[in-house]
Amino acid sequence: MALIHKEAQGHSGTDHTVVVLSNPTYYMSNDIPYIFHQDNNFLYLCGFQEPDSILVLQSFSGKQLPSHKAMLFVPRRDPGRELWDGPRSGTDGAIALTGVDEAYTLEEFQHLLHSDYMQHLTEAKARSKNKVQSVQQLIQRLRLVKSPAEIKRMQIAGKLTS
Repeated sequence: MALIHKEAQGHSGTDHTVVVLSNPTYYMSNDIPYIFHQDNNFLYLCGFQEPDSILVLQSFSGKQLPSHKAMLFVPRRDPGRELWDGPRSGTDGAIALTGVDEAYTLEEFQHLLHSDYMQHLTEAKARSKNKVQSVQQLIQRLRLVKSPAEIKRMQIAGKLTS
């Protein structure tokens, strides 16, 4: 989180909302999905391995970090589909697996888009010189810096494959 704070210091005094989409499920034919591969940036930020999900990260102006919130929007659990596709985490499982602050179903994402916070943010952006921009390059810069745990995993992988 310290690296994210360092990257965002040039933008202090403004609210930030980052929306990152997971990869969707792709199908070969009607009910036969391809093997699922998660979007690398989505996986890096939250570690969630299920398709059709949305990660929302919010920071609030005028407050010091860790004044932020991480929300994950996941598909609603469907016991009938889970017989064929395997179990899904649902909202409770998403929180337990990822440590996000809150988890909701995908249907609830539209409520976030129409919330007072987002309405205020949209109006403020329209009046300011700030712009909406892709976070892909920022996430890529974050991924360049490896934690001690990542370095250890890479060393183990190198030993196993050499």
